[in-house]
Amino acid sequence: IELKKGSKYELTFDIRCGQPLQKRETILAYLFKSSPDYTPYAQLELTPESEWQTVKKIFTMSTVTDTDARLQFRIGKLPPGTVLYIDNISLMEQE
Repeated sequence: IELKKGSKYELTFDIRCGQPLQKRETILAYLFKSSPDYTPYAQLELTPESEWQTVKKIFTMSTVTDTDARLQFRIGKLPPGTVLYIDNISLMEQE
């Protein structure tokens, strides 16, 4: 993923969980540099619900342009048998 310094972006995705989760059971959507020092550019922590949610995060790339950024969903420790659905992932540069 290329992220340009000074550009504004919107990260959007839909998410739901097959069962209700406790508030401490969170997912982290994490956009970062894919090599050491793994600089974070944007992150969003949330607890998915059993109904679809559309999640949006708008951010401005404040560091140097990165032509190899990475988007990762850190799932952490969810109860055994938990099914997580993530769909319609989009990262768009804003005007």
